[in-house]
Amino acid sequence: MSLEDIANCLHINKASEYKAFTSMLSKMEQLGSLSWDNECLCLTHFEERQSQVPSGTKEAVRERVSRFREGKRVTVFPLQPADESPHAQAASDLREQIMAEFKQLPTFKNRQLEHEAVREVLIRLAERKGYLYTQELLTEQGRIDVVWSDSNHKPIAAFEIDDTAPQENSLAKLKAATSYPLRIIILRRSSVPLGLCEEILVISIEESIKETPSPPPKDKDIDKDIEGEEENTPLQSVTLPLHTLGKQGDSSPDVTGSPLQDKINLQEKEIFSHWIQQKIVNHKVLTSKMEGSIKSVLKTYTQQEICQAITNYAEIVCGIEYRWTYKWTLEDFLHRGLEKFMDGEVARSNYRIDAGGDHGKKQASSGQSGAHQPGAQAPTRDEYRQSLK
Repeated sequence: MSLEDIANCLHINKASEYKAFTSMLSKMEQLGSLSWDNECLCLTHFEERQSQVPSGTKEAVRERVSRFREGKRVTVFPLQPADESPHAQAASDLREQIMAEFKQLPTFKNRQLEHEAVREVLIRLAERKGYLYTQELLTEQGRIDVVWSDSNHKPIAAFEIDDTAPQENSLAKLKAATSYPLRIIILRRSSVPLGLCEEILVISIEESIKETPSPPPKDKDIDKDIEGEEENTPLQSVTLPLHTLGKQGDSSPDVTGSPLQDKINLQEKEIFSHWIQQKIVNHKVLTSKMEGSIKSVLKTYTQQEICQAITNYAEIVCGIEYRWTYKWTLEDFLHRGLEKFMDGEVARSNYRIDAGGDHGKKQASSGQSGAHQPGAQAPTRDEYRQSLK
């Protein structure tokens, strides 16, 4: 087939499309992907490219599945007394704190929700202690569920969350994380409150987990009583775990009673209040879109970091010595400007009109100080430059 025949088969009728088609074929010929054999256009090494890669063979797949199952396999080593560990007391205190938080949570219907709830409790404790935290920290051995570090990013603790016994891959990850002085596996279901497994501390919080109540037996008399109730019977308050939030539409019921959700709501309100105090753009109410934006950035940054970025942005957008004058809404700032103003020193250096000499300082003109007055409109760059002449 000629080039024109191939173009007709592909329904390429326009001149621009034919030009692009021939250009593509020319480049593929230059790269060696295509070649002409008499009047036949051939794919180079077609059989080799279509052949199965080594990692796709049955043996390779079987080996990967075997390694995965081996990592998920629980250890057969009995837990030893934790007295030999110098961090036994710290682990014991932490166990009590986690259990105290967990007892306030509702009943969970599956183990995955329990796992996520323990992770959220660890994050909440880190914030309360003033620590930085990271979820799913990537290491050579795999991802560690949660790690803590201080304000200087010095490692403090690493946590793995398992079910009834320590998993071999959890032990491997924590044993390799030698920079963390406190390494703990948290078991959701175990009768041993505190133990030691291959130098890794193991704590259990089973006592704080509420069992899912079994459904009551069906009774025809009860059904009749329910049918006879008034239609305007008030609904009971609904309590859902944190992880069911944000996945429902605007018609979802009001969710109350979860301490973790109360914490998130409080952070959203405090961040919104801090934005209003800076008098950048005065929003009348905290909308659902703003709440979603705040909740999204809280997954990556702490409340303190977000508020500090807002403060840096307010200083620069309202300061006459800076060239940045555009005022974002809160939602736009969180999506487009948060990282730009996270580091105050870098932001001030980037957006200062004249970083050197006296021109970089705030000037006084017409009896007005250069400092930004609350509620006042910041002058434009042209007005500022005119005042320097």
